[in-house]
Amino acid sequence: MQYNDLGKYIRNKRNKLQKTLNSFAFDCGVEPATLSRFENQESDILLQNFLKLLEGFNQTPEDFFTEYRNNK
Repeated sequence: MQYNDLGKYIRNKRNKLQKTLNSFAFDCGVEPATLSRFENQESDILLQNFLKLLEGFNQTPEDFFTEYRNNK
């Protein structure tokens, strides 16, 4: 399975929470620039930062990827 639109999916989830990029990044402990580059598909993201984002969504990796696949 390809995950080339994962950044866009993260941005959509964040927007549904009505969180700005800066506030969500701060809440997750991730640099806003890192989150921005990932959401805009300009760079990959480190696993440790990705896991921090999932904590911000209150999801396990399994729950997140199940939701992601079901919404494709």
